[in-house]
Amino acid sequence: MASIESDETGQRRIEPSSEDLAYAAGYLDGEATFGWANSPHVTLDNTFPNTLLWLKTLFGGSVSRLNRRDDNCRTAFRYRIYGSGASSLCQKVLPFLKEKQAQAKIIIRLRETAPNTEIRRQLLLELGKHKRIDHA
Repeated sequence: MASIESDETGQRRIEPSSEDLAYAAGYLDGEATFGWANSPHVTLDNTFPNTLLWLKTLFGGSVSRLNRRDDNCRTAFRYRIYGSGASSLCQKVLPFLKEKQAQAKIIIRLRETAPNTEIRRQLLLELGKHKRIDHA
């Protein structure tokens, strides 16, 4: 079971249980984007905000409502976490990820790699390749 703690800002945070981490990993595997744009980020869009708010409680980040141009679409929400929070999330759910484990590993390595190096360029290329795998 998750335990509730306060972080350095005084906000209540939940320390995730292994069941929480497994569920979060499954959700992230199926719905999230693991990316890098000057820093790591994990982004997840969904029409069900409660799970996104739960992720925010577990890992930090933000949840916002997306503006839709088409009135026929359901309201959608976006969970997003950047920087050290994103790499921390990746580290916590890594053992439970299946589809996106390789991407999470690259995010963690990128965070630990000096900018403007050949190693970082290679990792970014590798991350891009994992996003374009055709499983047909």
